[in-house]
Amino acid sequence: MLALAVALGAGCGSSSPASTSVKRDAADGPRDAATGDGPDGQPEAARPDATCVPDALTKKPNGQACTCASDCSSNFCVDGLCCNTACAESCKLCGAAGSMGTCTFISAGSKPRDPTTCQVTDVTTCGWDGTCDGAGACRRYPAGTQCGKGMCDAEAVVGARSCDGMGRCRPGPTVICVPFSCDATTGACFDACAQASQCSNGQQCVSASCGLKMKGATCKANADCASGFCADKVCCNVACQGGCDPQREERAVGQPRQGIVSRLVCVTSSGRSR
Repeated sequence: MLALAVALGAGCGSSSPASTSVKRDAADGPRDAATGDGPDGQPEAARPDATCVPDALTKKPNGQACTCASDCSSNFCVDGLCCNTACAESCKLCGAAGSMGTCTFISAGSKPRDPTTCQVTDVTTCGWDGTCDGAGACRRYPAGTQCGKGMCDAEAVVGARSCDGMGRCRPGPTVICVPFSCDATTGACFDACAQASQCSNGQQCVSASCGLKMKGATCKANADCASGFCADKVCCNVACQGGCDPQREERAVGQPRQGIVSRLVCVTSSGRSR
């Protein structure tokens, strides 16, 4: 006879939730066709040996909810959805908006499905930052991430070191803090203000901001930057999905020989500039 049983993992995979499935058992007594109750009128108890049984008539297309691989025509149930592939990598998912049922890369800077697969190293090493790189792998600290403390020189930070996006901590360019001032206690530009003294000369502190930031300054959102582009926490001159790397150039003859941020190069996830 047919009997309803709760699948406890066998045939479903340990990551799939429990599901109801059909299981044949010759030892069963007669069951109510509508309720699945046993001959004593009581519901059938869950059985530890219950399994998902393939049913070709009820196979679901990709993007539909599932509990077992056997629910799906693709035979892949990932993130609770029928998926086109096994999509087992931690920096991929099958439930991205607009791509339900298709295995896609998790966007750069986002956490992997299993946070333990992308370790977080100290920023001074320029190693792994605990997020995905947008190409299915774990990401290193993006180019421009400060890995060594600098010092204030008027309204700029000099002598700082920054990650190159490839796991190396290199001498970084001078960073102009304007419209903020430089915090001598941290050797970094102020990110927010509580008073006008934390802003550059002539700027006022309004709603914790001294105004829009220049290229090369640290940022949290596009709205922080005068250019309108915040890429990997750096104000960039273009929209950039990789890292926006401040490039060092020398000042004109007669000026102090310190690197200044005069251009920014958008670096792709593979490390190539464009």
